[in-house]
Amino acid sequence: MEERRAWPDPSVFGRIGPQDPPTIDVERMRFLNRVWNELAPKLTPAKANRLLTEVLFELGEADPRPTGLPFPDFYRALRDNVSGSVALECLRSDWRRSLVAFELYCSEVDESERHAFSTLVERALGLAQVDLGIEWKGSVFVSRGARLLDDRLLMDPLEWLGDNQELSKVRRCFEHALSLYRESNGEENKLKDAVANAYESLEAMAKVVMEADKDLSAVQEKLASKLDLGKHFKAILHEYIEFANLFRHAEPLSDSPRPQRPPLTDEGVEFFVYLTGLFLRLTLRKKRRLPARGCISS
Repeated sequence: MEERRAWPDPSVFGRIGPQDPPTIDVERMRFLNRVWNELAPKLTPAKANRLLTEVLFELGEADPRPTGLPFPDFYRALRDNVSGSVALECLRSDWRRSLVAFELYCSEVDESERHAFSTLVERALGLAQVDLGIEWKGSVFVSRGARLLDDRLLMDPLEWLGDNQELSKVRRCFEHALSLYRESNGEENKLKDAVANAYESLEAMAKVVMEADKDLSAVQEKLASKLDLGKHFKAILHEYIEFANLFRHAEPLSDSPRPQRPPLTDEGVEFFVYLTGLFLRLTLRKKRRLPARGCISS
């Protein structure tokens, strides 16, 4: 007997043909529908409301939910269900909120569910008829940029860090930097926070490597020596630290002797995040004697 083909069949639009040529907006909606149709039944009203609250906090957005629902207390179950439905609609109807929600959900579930959810997201991305401009790597979305650079400088460190508890802060800060950069859309506060979190990931790595609970700036000479950095690369590390420290502290007063912060640009922060990935990759390879392509053992 002929084996039944999996559904949804990747060639479905090739067989029946969509009514209109696919556009990125339509394909984004289809991607969200595919994921939310599977995820929504797993969320209780309380979980849906909590997830929306966390997403709004991450994005710094005002709460769109109504302040009160017209049900007396004895209809509490109905009120809670309506509240959960409103929260889900606020999430699934918005592209950015949905992406952040998927990342947050994945960070809070166990390994088995994380693997199943990652498979779902990757499959939904693979069914898109146009390039959505994102990839799912290491439980976070990343922009599809220069693929070779993304793989080597962003994805390798995340893969190598894995679930290693000793390096959990390194991974958490680096993932958060990637998320902030992706969500920034030119917003200076998010760009600044992306720089700060990228720096904190490298600082957390330095604390593990140097076995010293000190700021990165305090151990940069010893770290450069441990990583066998020559004078030119050591100068890059120094400038990296100097630049980051401009954005990790309160804005100096105009009459302060401290240098003023330079304006942040999207491409400048992208460069800083890539450079962080390069330092992390180098440190991981030195720490574990990894080959050019390898995997850290937990």
